[in-house]
Amino acid sequence: MSSEYKLNPAEEKMYTKVYKSYREEIFRFVYSRIHSREIATDIASKVFVKLFTKFRTIRHETVRAWLYQVARNEMIDYFRARKQTVSLEEEFFEDVSSGDDAAGKVEKEIQSDKLKKIMGKLLPKSREIVTLRVYEELSFKEISDVMNITEGSAKMMYYRAIDKLSELLNGGKADI
Repeated sequence: MSSEYKLNPAEEKMYTKVYKSYREEIFRFVYSRIHSREIATDIASKVFVKLFTKFRTIRHETVRAWLYQVARNEMIDYFRARKQTVSLEEEFFEDVSSGDDAAGKVEKEIQSDKLKKIMGKLLPKSREIVTLRVYEELSFKEISDVMNITEGSAKMMYYRAIDKLSELLNGGKADI
């Protein structure tokens, strides 16, 4: 490996800490969309290789969001390479699980089959924001970094999506 990618001992220690902290989380994120252990492992590995090569340039307080953004981009590349006709968002949001948040009933029921079906009725960006917030437990700041939107937009889109999910749980229609 060239010297430009060689980390000093302090950087190496920090990289190892970040790797150990997030490797399983990033793998689960990818696997839940790809549904192949082998491919998810390859993509997660690419994410951490990119982290290694860019380690000196990444703001470490945003490393989690950076990892998710790179993982998301790697999955997009994977699907493009396969020339899938199914949109990435359809693959992306098949599975969601619960989180403990102020949005109450909707987020507590996120694992239910009914809610999984209802999630499919949301627009792709809305599904992505709900998934990143609830399933991946990203902050609004991290979501804004991953999706290249403002933090305010992330919050607004999230709460609109939660309102729409709540409405759908009670029998309404969605287009948000």
